[in-house]
Amino acid sequence: MVPYFGLILLIVWLPQAARQVLVWTYWWQVKEYRYDRFNLLFRSTDGRSDLDFAIVALKVALLAASIFVTELGILVLAAFLFLDFRTIYEIFSRRLRRPIFTQRALSILASGGFLVLIPILLVQFFPKINIYSSLFFGEIFLILGISMGICWTGIISQRAKKQKIAEAKRKLNQIRPFVIGVTGSYGKTTTKDFIAHLLSEKYQIVKTTGSQNTEFGIALNILENLKKGTKYFIAEMGAYKRGEVKVLADIVKPKMGVITGIEAQHLFLFGSLENIKKTKFELIEALPPNGTAVFNFSNPGCVELAQEAKNLPAKLKIKGYCLADNKSGDFKVDMESKVVSATQNGLYFEVSDGVQSKKFFAPLRGIHFLENLTGAILVARITGLSWKEIEKGCKTISLPEKTMQLKKLKNGSYIIDDSYNSTPAGFKSALAYLETFTRQKKAVITSGIIELGPVSKDVHKELGALMEGKIDRIILTNTDFLGDMSEGLGKDRKRLELVENVNLLRKSVGDLARKKFVILFEGRLPQSILDLTDNNE
Repeated sequence: MVPYFGLILLIVWLPQAARQVLVWTYWWQVKEYRYDRFNLLFRSTDGRSDLDFAIVALKVALLAASIFVTELGILVLAAFLFLDFRTIYEIFSRRLRRPIFTQRALSILASGGFLVLIPILLVQFFPKINIYSSLFFGEIFLILGISMGICWTGIISQRAKKQKIAEAKRKLNQIRPFVIGVTGSYGKTTTKDFIAHLLSEKYQIVKTTGSQNTEFGIALNILENLKKGTKYFIAEMGAYKRGEVKVLADIVKPKMGVITGIEAQHLFLFGSLENIKKTKFELIEALPPNGTAVFNFSNPGCVELAQEAKNLPAKLKIKGYCLADNKSGDFKVDMESKVVSATQNGLYFEVSDGVQSKKFFAPLRGIHFLENLTGAILVARITGLSWKEIEKGCKTISLPEKTMQLKKLKNGSYIIDDSYNSTPAGFKSALAYLETFTRQKKAVITSGIIELGPVSKDVHKELGALMEGKIDRIILTNTDFLGDMSEGLGKDRKRLELVENVNLLRKSVGDLARKKFVILFEGRLPQSILDLTDNNE
């Protein structure tokens, strides 16, 4: 060994160590710094791949072996050089996953970064310590540093959150807008956006932006966006366990609550479908006497909750909406809609309140969005909008980014980008929209649906069955769902391919695009795959 080999090894170790801190912090941020969601990510094959867990384990094992067999040092150096080149490549190709640099993320990065210095300090002040021992502890401290950062910033974050929530409550009390809360297992963001869009035809409104549906997100939206003269505040309310919707409702004090639907989304975290129902119902329980509860009567779970709402002491006004051919239960429907025709550019539909029927157009791709829009139209009518104002709003309505966005590539092929999120209902509707492309071959590229718990097998098997005989190529990026989807596909299972490597996935997408397939991106996919569409428009 040359005298400076240890120093060279330390220098080469640093860039890939910095990348690891960035990537792990990114995934903690995506999972909202929640241990339950991060644990679920870690338990999945796809999640461990995203975290480079196999590489981390290999590094630790190689360093541990090198402590006793120093001749392995060349192999260690080669491994770190390879990881450094990968880091440089990801930086220049803009594929490096890194967090949004909020104050909390920077603090966590600082915690991980500080402990990265441990090997340097050990080498500097304890020269008798083997360099491999120093780097071994450095790898361990990388993970510990991030975990410690999550803990101590969580304590500070809780204090800051309480302060912001208190300020938001005071501002709400000063301006006193009419608050509409929106929750459900699916369709929360689109329904909230649709309500806000329609109501903005007549009123000054504020809505929670994007899918910011937590305590802190709602409080920040109030503080940053709520202004004097705001008539309506539309708040999306998300949850992963019992009590979380109640906390949000205690902040905003809704006078109207909308439940968009109940299904097994995030079932693993909730524990049971019954817990999901009770959590969403917390919004209805928070309504004041004579408040308005709006339910999606196309969904059996919502019908059950509407029945419970009848027995609440607050004596709520119970309203419901549904699709004409998909009504569930015996409740009187206040707004009903049906598809007249569905095209690649949008929906022509008829909506009726039992007295009048109106025909509208909305540029929405996917029939299931009509369910959400029907709910928004009902809310609009309750709050005083005319049919003419609703018609105007429907014509200019739009979907959130990466939600059924249609992109036509230069060679005439199409990409349907539904990568923002995936739910069982959303996946099925995306497949139905794909059927409107009658002349082209069709491909589905999906990561599957996460956090479904015990119903995951049945859901992915059903999705496979829905694609049988209809989809020419199916590429799955998550091995966790391979067996179930393959079983559902039956005789068409040969059309299903598992592609976990990002470079191979890029090649597959490129090949499909060149062959003029219509390609559906369903569920979370690597950003580099999504960027392919932007480069070919």
